[in-house]
Amino acid sequence: HHHLHQACLQGPWKTPHHLIHQRVDEGAWIPQNPLIYGVESFLQQHPDDDLGRLSDMELEPELHTWQQTVGRDILSQLEQREIDRQEVINELFLTESSHLRILRVLDQIFYQRMKKENFLSRDELTLLFPNLREVIEAHNSLLESMWTLREDSPVLKEIGDIMLARFDDIAGQEFQQVVANFCCNQSLSLEMIRQKQKRDQRFQIFMQDAESNP
Repeated sequence: HHHLHQACLQGPWKTPHHLIHQRVDEGAWIPQNPLIYGVESFLQQHPDDDLGRLSDMELEPELHTWQQTVGRDILSQLEQREIDRQEVINELFLTESSHLRILRVLDQIFYQRMKKENFLSRDELTLLFPNLREVIEAHNSLLESMWTLREDSPVLKEIGDIMLARFDDIAGQEFQQVVANFCCNQSLSLEMIRQKQKRDQRFQIFMQDAESNP
C-alpha cells in the first residue's frame, strides 16, 4: 500500500520492467484507499457484480503456486529455470486477481451500501471513491487480457508485451493517472471517516457490520 501511495504523491511509478519482475508481497499494484485495510477478510464471501467471470474467482491458498495447477507430465518437460519463470508469471496473475477482488469488495460492500442507505452525501462518496468504477474497469481489462494468454496452454511463452502495452508510454501514463486519482484523497478521506464515526452512530454500526459480516 505504502509504495503506491508514495508514487501517486511524489512522482513517476517504477518502470514496467520493474513491475513485471516485482514480487507479490511488495503489494505495489494495490491502489491506496482508506477502506482497503481489512478488505482481505471479505474475499471468500463477497457478492457477484456485473464485471465478468472474475468476480466469482476463488484464490485458494493451496493453489497459490503454478506447479500445483499443472500436471506432472508438463513439469517433466520443463527445465527448472522455466518452472521458476512460470512461477513468477503466476505471481502476476495472483496479485492482479487479488487487487481486483479487493476493489470489488470496496464497491459492493462499502460504496454500494453507503450510497443505497444514504450513509454519506454525494460529495462525501466522491471524496472517498472518486473513480472506483474506472479503477475496477482498468484492472479488469488488464486481467482479462492476461487470462487470454492461458486459454491455449498453462505454459506462457511471454507476458511482457501485455505489461508494456498497459504500463508503457501514453497507456502507462493514463493507467497511472486513473489510480493516482483514486488514492490521492487519502488524508482527507481518513479524517472524514473518523469524524463520521464519532458523530454518526448509525454510520459507526454500519462500518462495524461491514468489516465483520460481509
